[in-house]
Amino acid sequence: MGIQHKLQLLNDKSMTALINAINNGSCECFGDILTSDDYNVATMLIPKFKLNYLQPSQCATMEDLLIRTVQATIGEQEPPPTHPLSSSCDPADDSLFSFMSQTAAYNTASTILTAEVDTYLASNSTDTASLAAIPHTAAAFRKYNAAPPSSAAVKRLFSIV
Repeated sequence: MGIQHKLQLLNDKSMTALINAINNGSCECFGDILTSDDYNVATMLIPKFKLNYLQPSQCATMEDLLIRTVQATIGEQEPPPTHPLSSSCDPADDSLFSFMSQTAAYNTASTILTAEVDTYLASNSTDTASLAAIPHTAAAFRKYNAAPPSSAAVKRLFSIV
């Protein structure tokens, strides 16, 4: 069946009821999943989709969600920074303004991750191999798009529906 024939079927008035029934059924069964943050993040991290599947009004919100998710993924992998008060008191390190350098380091890391996500979204590549150049985004891609090691989770998902 050629693409022209498929397009004719989609535009055929007699197919409208079937198409609407399929769309409504999908929304009813999978609506919660399709609107979840995890689903959106997993979809945005696939280079073929990025923000292209979203309505223009959703793009800024979803880009912020993607940035926060990449930051959280990196935060899970790296040990948390030590709090300045938890270290031993060293008179040479006793500075009233020592907390400012730690805040600056956090802001720099946040800016780097934001720039990395912006680079990913601006890239024209649709190949997953392009993620090798942006390691933090690639780590989030692996977390959200890895196949489950067992089919048990999938079976549970479909038994609920």
